[in-house]
Amino acid sequence: MSDLEAAVAFHGLFQPSEGVDYAWVVVIARERLAASRATFKAIDDKAAHLMTYLGGGTGAAIAAAIAGVSIGQVPPLVACSALPAFCLALRSLTLAARCRAPLECYPPPTAASAAALADHGPLGEAAMIPTWNLSAIQTDEASGRKSRLLTRAVAALVASIWFLLLPLFVGIGVRAYSGPPAPVAAAARP
Repeated sequence: MSDLEAAVAFHGLFQPSEGVDYAWVVVIARERLAASRATFKAIDDKAAHLMTYLGGGTGAAIAAAIAGVSIGQVPPLVACSALPAFCLALRSLTLAARCRAPLECYPPPTAASAAALADHGPLGEAAMIPTWNLSAIQTDEASGRKSRLLTRAVAALVASIWFLLLPLFVGIGVRAYSGPPAPVAAAARP
């Protein structure tokens, strides 16, 4: 049985018992939900930072390559050798954007559901334990999905950075096989 299946079963079966002190369980359930939400937010924030970093840098690099080719400063072969790095950067950007996409989670208790249980005194708060638990478990599962996407986005970014060496080597090869540079004409003296 998965954690989610166990949480759903617990949610449907748990009924607080009279005379049992649930205060410490309430604390654990609330802390667990808060930790799950903090993890979810941290992963989402990392994906946002990655998107910010990649978005501007990739666009500027593509614009510079196009401009360099159009004015004859960068050989087309060198610019084309940068395509794998650009494609991997775009892949990383796409994965980070997917990581930021909303995911369905079990909602935390609403004010209405909490108010309905308040009439039950201490047992009312204890009755919220399965709801907090289920919300935490589903948030953890959503964090896991986001984390896997973010891991793939970072791997694509690292590969993109390594592939940025390719234009350097191609540029060295183009320079080596194009022959010696043309001599500079001596300036005429007056």
